[in-house]
Amino acid sequence: MTLVKLAEQAFGVKHPADCSPGAQPTQGEAMLRELDGKVAVVTGGGSGIGAALARACAAAGMRVVVADVNGERAESVAAELPEGRAVAQAVDVSDAAQVDTLADLAFDTFGAVHLLCNNAGVSPAGKVWEFTADEWQWLVGVNVFGVANGLRSFVPCMIEQGEGHIVNTASGAGFVTTPRLGAYSATKHAIVAITVALRNELEGTGIGASVLVPAGVATNIGDSMVRPSVTDPDVINDEFMALAAGLDETSMQVLEPDVVAGVTLVGVQEGWPYIVMGPGQEVGVRARYDEIVEWHQRAKERFPDLP
Repeated sequence: MTLVKLAEQAFGVKHPADCSPGAQPTQGEAMLRELDGKVAVVTGGGSGIGAALARACAAAGMRVVVADVNGERAESVAAELPEGRAVAQAVDVSDAAQVDTLADLAFDTFGAVHLLCNNAGVSPAGKVWEFTADEWQWLVGVNVFGVANGLRSFVPCMIEQGEGHIVNTASGAGFVTTPRLGAYSATKHAIVAITVALRNELEGTGIGASVLVPAGVATNIGDSMVRPSVTDPDVINDEFMALAAGLDETSMQVLEPDVVAGVTLVGVQEGWPYIVMGPGQEVGVRARYDEIVEWHQRAKERFPDLP
């Protein structure tokens, strides 16, 4: 059973009826209906969601470029995929030149890129004022500049093709903010904003864009939660306890990466602007909306002349 079919069973989603090869999007419509024979590039592809995306793309008949800051992990995932249909590359996505090299590899090897998954990310935890300057640069470099570098390096050629899709991986932290994840959340909010603007700016080009917003997923991104400047085990424990206390209980339910990947490919084929999953998402978004509306109303009550 393919990962896409697994996701269909888990969530009740179906493929679009019209999946004819070479289907061209109409004005305002951009979706990559046919995956078989196309080319995908996945950053952060050496583990977790990225590895699952690489496998799902290969299972759908795509050729895959697996990129990861850890070259050995990228090679390991690529080695699992059908021979001659995958290549691996060690890439630090915060480095613009390395992402340019990745784009050159993809286009030189396979002649096109139809699906770009800007998925690499880190998630350091801590109070926002305790992050060192280097830690902020590392976090923003990977999570925000990683996406920006991917777009700059790949989008122009994808527009020339006239067909393709971009998936930028955000997080439930792109919708809501919790204690100890403020800095991480800032970068994921940025990814949501970038993707919404990107989708509008790409209208009429044949290129679509989705923001992937999973809640808890069983990955190793937690390995990056401990900041390099924090070495005291008691401090680390306190940070994690404060983080867990700030989460709604529904957010503690964990999805498997394979399910996330399967749902994502359906979202790509159907052109979903938001690929959202996880039971805590609606709770968090509604709570934030209610809080904003409440304080907007209070401001109008306090200052009746406000429009």
